[in-house]
Amino acid sequence: MLSTVESGVTDTEILLGSSAVLSGPLGSQIKVVLNGAALAFDAANEQGGVGGRKIELAALDDELKPEKALENYGKLLNDHRVFAFFGCVGPGTTSTPAKLLQQSGAPSVGGYGTPYPWGEVEAVTRDYRRLAERAQVPVGYGSFEGYLNGLVMIKAIKRTGRDLMRARLHATLRALKLRLAGMDIDFSTGATTCSRFIEMVRATPEGRFVR
Repeated sequence: MLSTVESGVTDTEILLGSSAVLSGPLGSQIKVVLNGAALAFDAANEQGGVGGRKIELAALDDELKPEKALENYGKLLNDHRVFAFFGCVGPGTTSTPAKLLQQSGAPSVGGYGTPYPWGEVEAVTRDYRRLAERAQVPVGYGSFEGYLNGLVMIKAIKRTGRDLMRARLHATLRALKLRLAGMDIDFSTGATTCSRFIEMVRATPEGRFVR
């Protein structure tokens, strides 16, 4: 049965939308990020979802073109009727639809830096690698970024509660403070950038990352 509470929310599902470059040379990199997010969403869904609702993601290719991104946002809001946006990337492709996003009231989450994905100390990092290996998703910075972004969205939705509305999720995000894989995430400052995380790593001549 459909919920009348908010677009993109039913009794059994929460639909998120993403507009990103999914084709061309950059497309493969973004697909890795979204595959990492799917690890987090699928793991939550296997446990019954968030508040009994499974998280689904509708992703459209904007080819890194601002006008295409604007078209995609319109389709995701009006045709797919997504609840919120996730993992949208690119300066022009996020700034151009910004007015439409603001008018819709739909929250948007994504785009954090990523800690070292091969660490052994943090349980979140170990969980990520276990899920990635099971799903045959390459372990690396891209998929780990998507996974952590997914966890932030899951935790925000969970804290918002069963009465899921866009305005309530915005309020939750404005107060949200987390520490994931050694990275502090803080929306409570009022800034749109919630993390200033920087980590230095060294790459060998063979392209292997060394912490």
